[in-house]
Amino acid sequence: EFSTIALPANRYNIKTDPRLSLRAVGDGLADDRAAIAAAINTISAAGGGVLYLPAGTYRIPWRSGDALTGESGVVFQG
Repeated sequence: EFSTIALPANRYNIKTDPRLSLRAVGDGLADDRAAIAAAINTISAAGGGVLYLPAGTYRIPWRSGDALTGESGVVFQG
């Protein structure tokens, strides 16, 4: 069952939020895949929220068998 958290109140900035163990760079050069995947899992475990990706170029190289998956209650904003 989806949490009743007010999603905008539970907003995570992928570049700066101290609740995230990894942070994305968004410079088009750094591999941001691990940071985005970890953020999705953290937000989902917290009951849901908004993953905010500020302006930038987020590099997410494709890897066989290593897809990014959306989780219930995680909203992307950018």
